[in-house]
Amino acid sequence: MLGQRVIAAVHLHGDTDPFVPSDIMVAISGQLAGYKLPERLFPMAALPRNATGKLDRHQLTAMMVEWLAVGKTSAIAQRSRIIQ
Repeated sequence: MLGQRVIAAVHLHGDTDPFVPSDIMVAISGQLAGYKLPERLFPMAALPRNATGKLDRHQLTAMMVEWLAVGKTSAIAQRSRIIQ
């Protein structure tokens, strides 16, 4: 969409999954069109869920907007347990 940035939250499964952005980008580049590739990847220990257990897209969007606005040391990064 015009004026929007593509970013992605990456859910890591425990300590066994190393976060290697280049590996992730290679893996998804063969499956997505170039304009759909994220410019930033955000590793997360847990994704926000609503009361019914579904992904809370509004909260996730708000977290990412704040992450981009204030950086990695924000309280939202600590609350969401984003792995740095």
